[in-house]
Amino acid sequence: METKIRAFLSVSLDDVIKNTINNFIENELISFTNIHWTKKENLHFTLQFFGNITEDIVTSLFDVLTDVALSYQPFDIKLHSVGAFPNLQKPSIIWIGINDEKRLFQSLSETLKRKLNDFPIKKESKEFLPHLTIGRVKVLKNIPALSNKLKEIENTTFGAQTIRSFSLLQSTLTNTGPIYEELKRFDFA
Repeated sequence: METKIRAFLSVSLDDVIKNTINNFIENELISFTNIHWTKKENLHFTLQFFGNITEDIVTSLFDVLTDVALSYQPFDIKLHSVGAFPNLQKPSIIWIGINDEKRLFQSLSETLKRKLNDFPIKKESKEFLPHLTIGRVKVLKNIPALSNKLKEIENTTFGAQTIRSFSLLQSTLTNTGPIYEELKRFDFA
């Protein structure tokens, strides 16, 4: 049986943005101990999750992913707003969003879906909503206080950066959280 890896496409963040977000979590949110906060080094935007795929499939994706990347120019994003899925009253995922530039992320995601449709990978059924997961609620306690805090900070701005590439990452799940390894980066034109 061929070895499988857990893989996904992501957009990385600059260290300055990661530090800003990490400091924000430590200053504003760390007191909510019922939430598993994303480690600074793991902060990223997920473009598409592939699930467990073979190394042969990973290799076969490279040409298509290169072509998609070369069809895009670098673009700027502004990380702004804090929210929760499914909503602020019943938060299970705490996220940071982006401003109007989300249409470029959505275009990239739709292009990838279309180009990868024939590959034996997990297909996303939900509409792509660009967001950066910063925390996952583990235990439903202190939810009213958390909801109030999220409303208080929902219009926070975290900075801007230019998106110049996306990466294919391998995710290894451990007891202390996932470990990500970049398999290949795909630079824009």
